[in-house]
Amino acid sequence: MNHKNYVIAHRIFEGTVDQAPVYPREITKLALNYDASSIMLGHNHPAGSLSPSLADEKTTQYIKDALETVGVKVLDHIIVANNEQYSFRERN
Repeated sequence: MNHKNYVIAHRIFEGTVDQAPVYPREITKLALNYDASSIMLGHNHPAGSLSPSLADEKTTQYIKDALETVGVKVLDHIIVANNEQYSFRERN
C-alpha cells in the first residue's frame, strides 16, 4: 500500500491443504520493490476455525519485525473462515 493506504500491488502465496509457507524475507523484498509504506496480510483457514494458531501469531510477528527494519508497517492480518473474519489489529 502507498502512503495513502491505496493498494498498489498484491501477491498470493499458495500452499498445500494444511499449510502455506510464508517467508518474511520475500514479503520484505516485495514491499521494497513496490516502494510500499504498509502492507496487509491475509489467509484462510479452510477447516473453519477463525482462531489464529501459534504459527499464525509467530509468523505475523516475524513479518512485522522484518518490515519494521525498513520502515514498512503491517496494518493488519486477516484470517477468513466460513464467511467470517478475524482481525489481528482488532483483537490485539
